Amino acid sequence: MPNVSPRRPLHPCALTAAVLLAGVLLCTPGPAGADIDARIAGKQSRAQTLRAAVAAETRRIRTTERGLAVAQSRLDAIKADVARRRARLQAIEDDLVKARDRLTRLENRLRRAMNALRTNLIASHRNPRPDLVSVVVSARGFSDLLELAEFARRIARQNAKTVAGARASREQVTRQANTLVRLQARSRKLTAAVERKREGAQALATALLGERASRLAGMASREAELRAVRG
Repeated sequence: MPNVSPRRPLHPCALTAAVLLAGVLLCTPGPAGADIDARIAGKQSRAQTLRAAVAAETRRIRTTERGLAVAQSRLDAIKADVARRRARLQAIEDDLVKARDRLTRLENRLRRAMNALRTNLIASHRNPRPDLVSVVVSARGFSDLLELAEFARRIARQNAKTVAGARASREQVTRQANTLVRLQARSRKLTAAVERKREGAQALATALLGERASRLAGMASREAELRAVRG
């Protein structure tokens, strides 16, 4: 019969050490557990960063929208100003056309008056007027003489008045036409300036729209990332 050596009972100290070692092994996380905790912490940090970025973009977009409203208001005011100035320019051009037409009529009237005076001068040269002695002799009486003299003076005054009136009218209309030309040039200059301002405001509005679209796209992208992180 073989000899079976009896098992030695474990020493109380050894048993205690074994229990402690097992507890330490069970309570200490392994490499896999540490990696999961790091990923969770990273997601939380990423989510917090994305939430802050979305909030910042929202504030910027609201600021941009206010700026866009201001730019649109400026653009509307400039467009209205351009329309008023264009209407004024059109009225000035209409007045200028009327003034030129009137000037042409007055020039034609002056030309006719000058032709009539030239005709009278030629007739007087070909048929010289009698001298004072001849008039006195040919007159049938003193009243007849006065009538002839008065008639001559009246004709002379009428001719002089016609020429002077035509010339005065021509000078007046010429001044008016020159004034209208200056107003037209000034109005065109102002209109060009307003057009440049309108183009600048339009460029500003376009830039703001582009900025708004860009920031909206950025916010949408960050919100999508935030949903992915949360999911």
